[in-house]
Amino acid sequence: MGKQSTDPTGAGAFGYRPEIDGLRAVAVLPVILFHAGVAQFSGGFVGVDVFFVISGYLITSILLAEMTAGNFSLLRFYERRARRILPPLFLVMALSIPLAWLWLLPTDMKDFAQSLMTVPVFSSNFLFWAESGYFDADGGLKPLLHTWSLAVEEQYYVLFPLLLLALIGLRKRRVFTVLLAIGIASLIWAHWASLHASASAFFLLPSRAWELVLGALAAIYLRDGRAMAGNQILSLLGLVMIAVSVIAFDEHTRFPGFPALMPTVGTLLVILFANAGTVTGRLLSLRPVVGIGLISYSAYLFHQPIFAFVRHRNFEEMKFGQPYAFSLLAFLLAYLSWRLVERPLRDRRNFSRNQIFGAGIVLSVAFVAIGFAAQNVNDDKGPAGLRDLVLRENRDGHVCAIDGWLTAAALAQCLRGAPAERVVLLGDSHAQSLSMALREELAQRNIALLSLTHPACLPIPDTSRAPIARWQSCLTFKSRAFDFIGAHPEYPVILSARWAKAIQGTNFYGASTGPANAVNRPNFVLNADGMIDKSLPIEAHIDRVLGELAKTHQLTIIGPVPEAGWDIPRRALKLFRSGEREISISTAYTDFETRNAAVQRMFDRFAETPVSVVDVADLVCNHQIPDRCVGYFDDRAYYHDDNHASYFFAQMIAREIVATLTRETKGN
Repeated sequence: MGKQSTDPTGAGAFGYRPEIDGLRAVAVLPVILFHAGVAQFSGGFVGVDVFFVISGYLITSILLAEMTAGNFSLLRFYERRARRILPPLFLVMALSIPLAWLWLLPTDMKDFAQSLMTVPVFSSNFLFWAESGYFDADGGLKPLLHTWSLAVEEQYYVLFPLLLLALIGLRKRRVFTVLLAIGIASLIWAHWASLHASASAFFLLPSRAWELVLGALAAIYLRDGRAMAGNQILSLLGLVMIAVSVIAFDEHTRFPGFPALMPTVGTLLVILFANAGTVTGRLLSLRPVVGIGLISYSAYLFHQPIFAFVRHRNFEEMKFGQPYAFSLLAFLLAYLSWRLVERPLRDRRNFSRNQIFGAGIVLSVAFVAIGFAAQNVNDDKGPAGLRDLVLRENRDGHVCAIDGWLTAAALAQCLRGAPAERVVLLGDSHAQSLSMALREELAQRNIALLSLTHPACLPIPDTSRAPIARWQSCLTFKSRAFDFIGAHPEYPVILSARWAKAIQGTNFYGASTGPANAVNRPNFVLNADGMIDKSLPIEAHIDRVLGELAKTHQLTIIGPVPEAGWDIPRRALKLFRSGEREISISTAYTDFETRNAAVQRMFDRFAETPVSVVDVADLVCNHQIPDRCVGYFDDRAYYHDDNHASYFFAQMIAREIVATLTRETKGN
């Protein structure tokens, strides 16, 4: 099967190498199973990095051969790219449009429309970088999220042939040295960015170029055929390095920084040292493996839209067996695409260069136009209140709502002109979701609210998740916040957090199946050296900190907001669209009790102290529905996602907080 391939990008420095197609199979399978949510493939995203190295090797091999022979043509190079990339890509985009129109909610449709506009011009990586991180919860709902890698690759190939053309007159060693310097600079930048700007590191070319350059260096090295005698140990080691990355890495691995050397250097070793004389070469050259490699590009294109639309139809879930069934569907469609679309369009006897370029331009313009029109469609399906919740989060835009960037200047601006009586709200995004409603409730009593929040940041000093470097902004925020609070003992303090997740490190999936690969990233106590000490119990540390704070301040703790397990507005709106009108969404109260048992024990110890604990669960559990905690009831959404209070629910909580503060004030 492999030797029948006429794909010009399948030829390396030594003609067609079936083990390279086999390596493509090794790359695509983990990516697909990772996106399907299979727990054992938590690092499957490294398959994209394997693809980058393969691509750098193959394309550079072809460019070097043509430039050395003196018959290189930039126009012919881009014709090959167009024949290879565009037909299956445009097919997947076209098939996605009617499904998006039928199944996507307004905000999702707008996101999809914007991706339609950016994919044909290979700039979708900028869009997804601006929208969110690759591992964010809504990433699995974006049908074209995976096209970011195509954008990176094509941006690289706009520049790389020109660079190589400029260098080709130099001696081979100097070309190698220049590319090596570029690769090292890109890798260093990638590691720095992975620590300080993870989204840009993941999506943008400067931090990905080194992976393509690594493949290019392999192509230059192999021009003399020095490594093709094969090496059993090194080629097998390369395969093991890729496998270990797939199994051991996860969304918290700093990527594409230095850890990315594991799968990419592993790929390099396979390229350099695997041939028909090695076990690795023979394994990768097996006909089924080569067959998967040949259709890997189309499989990569099809899998993400399939999974995204299934999740939209299943209320963000992949039910039992579906990850595997729909992975098989992706490969079936990929085979049909390869057979009926890819191969015919690569053959110059069937379609001329002008036809390929002409069709590419026309279809690109068409997709951009469709995307522009679709993002402005006014979708009126469903109650307006639900649509509004789906379209926006509950955020406080007041000058005294300081989110993350806690500076002396921001505090000074906040305090300037504020009423003399002030209250501090400190916490993570759960505190942020209460901020606006609480501010309005306090304003009726001429009390100012200073809202100090940082997403995913437990408002307890000397605590952090691992790795610590990722949470430096949280540590800085907490240090400044507690310095400020310490300087103002006259301000009552309200603490709010997603307590259970902070302690356990996992999301809540009690109401749904949830992803099987939830990663445990709890908070730990830091020792005197500022390093994590897992021997120090987090609950005891929180007890101590809150006890000390209660000695100097009027302290109110907001109890845990029951987590819903579903994105409530999205689920309710989809149920409405499916014809249901009496919508009720709730979770078992026992799920809440089990999830928050440790939190409740911790707060119970404050029962005989001046510390007040607001029982949020009492507002939504066991009243509207016995033994249940409501998420949507009586045409009201209590959440704006799966765990943050909606404005309606936040108003209920705010009234309870103010009543508690008033009782405590009178008591004093």
